[in-house]
Amino acid sequence: MATLAPSHERKESLPSIETVRQLLFAEIYTYDRVYLVLDGLDETSEDVNLRIRDDLTTFPSQLSILFTSRNIFRIAQTFASDESIEVIPQNDDIWKYIRQTFQESNQLREVVSRLKGIDENGVGTIVVQKARGMYDCQFLQLLPSNHSPGSFLCG
Repeated sequence: MATLAPSHERKESLPSIETVRQLLFAEIYTYDRVYLVLDGLDETSEDVNLRIRDDLTTFPSQLSILFTSRNIFRIAQTFASDESIEVIPQNDDIWKYIRQTFQESNQLREVVSRLKGIDENGVGTIVVQKARGMYDCQFLQLLPSNHSPGSFLCG
């Protein structure tokens, strides 16, 4: 892996998907248990999702994968799942995140201070309102990678 990066940096190129896959598998085989998070499958192309689905049965058995996606029809069709967990963030969780972010981010406080008629509470209210539509369809599933494509989630 260390020898691969300089080669691609010199050429200003990226390794192929197959090269990355081979390197990933080689690294996975050195561990007894590996967890991989694939977040936002709804943000990838249909071709990528089909490749992931088709490759699932070839992944090393010690690999477990957590997929996340909003409830998008093409994802549900591609990953035809019979098991999933719907995750709906609670308003209290969102407010806690907003407050913590305001405490930790000077840049956020500076940007909001330039806005007329809005403060931390106004930002929090807007985020809570907007999050209802964006996150009420977030799904997760953790599964061994050697499952057949019809037995896992992503939509």
